[in-house]
Amino acid sequence: MGGFSQEGLQRTDHFNTDAEGLALEISFTGPTTPSEETNTAQVFKKGADTKRDITETERDDTEVPDEKRHKLKMDTDTGSDLDELAAVGSQMEECIEEVQLLEKRRKELLETEEQIDSKVLELMDVLKMEKEGRREERKKEMAILKEEKAEEERRTWKVNLERQGLQTSNTQDELTECRRHSCGDIEQYVQGGLKSLEDRYEPILLALLKRREAAEASLAKAKEQAQELRAQLTPLREEMQKLQLQRACLEEKLKLIHMQRREDVGQYKETVYYLEESSRELRTELQIQKKKTQEIAELKDSLSKQLQLYSVHLAILKSSSKSSGEFKVH
Repeated sequence: MGGFSQEGLQRTDHFNTDAEGLALEISFTGPTTPSEETNTAQVFKKGADTKRDITETERDDTEVPDEKRHKLKMDTDTGSDLDELAAVGSQMEECIEEVQLLEKRRKELLETEEQIDSKVLELMDVLKMEKEGRREERKKEMAILKEEKAEEERRTWKVNLERQGLQTSNTQDELTECRRHSCGDIEQYVQGGLKSLEDRYEPILLALLKRREAAEASLAKAKEQAQELRAQLTPLREEMQKLQLQRACLEEKLKLIHMQRREDVGQYKETVYYLEESSRELRTELQIQKKKTQEIAELKDSLSKQLQLYSVHLAILKSSSKSSGEFKVH
């Protein structure tokens, strides 16, 4: 655009110098004929029109930099909008990364909770299996003891049958004493088995209970942390929605700016096209003017030559008339 303005100014200077030279040539040619005056008037009229067109071209050229400044300002605004959009995009990416980290932490806590629950269930299953095993062992031991007791009772009954006639009272006392001793032995055996089982499995049960309590406490803490993270995630989501809305607005604004810029570029190209057309017309008129000026100069030269020939002819006629007069006097 600046190059076009400088070229227009150079053309304007060239036009002005040509018009001034033409005016000087016409003003110093001396007296003219009526036809020459008509041609001169036409030349001055066309020169004035040409000068007016040149002035309008200069004004258009001076208006073009204003459009350029306006476009530069629009480009600057577009650059600032793009910087704002980039800043918003970076903030959005940071928020998305934080949300992803929170989601990752939440998944880790949920996995930890699931692992703890699975461990607790496994421990409960182990305890149930051990309890069922102890019950089965006790049932088996009781059945064995009952069989032993029944066997002992059968033996005692046989012995009593053998001694029935002689030692009836002693046999009954012995049988009662045997029953008492056998019941006491059974109770001692059962109590010893229970005590050994308690001594063996009570530390395991206590450790499992402690682990269960610790797992429940850690699970409660994990749930509290998950709730806190959910509470922190809500404003982040709202902020992300706001940023997405701002991004959409900025994208729409950027589209409008691009559309306006394309329209301005189209108007600018149209203006340049019109200026180039007017410049071509001015060049054509200038060439026509130069041709007319050349024709006027040639006409001027021919008239001056004819005038010189006419003056020489008059001088010859005057000299011949003088010589003829002197001859008559003599």
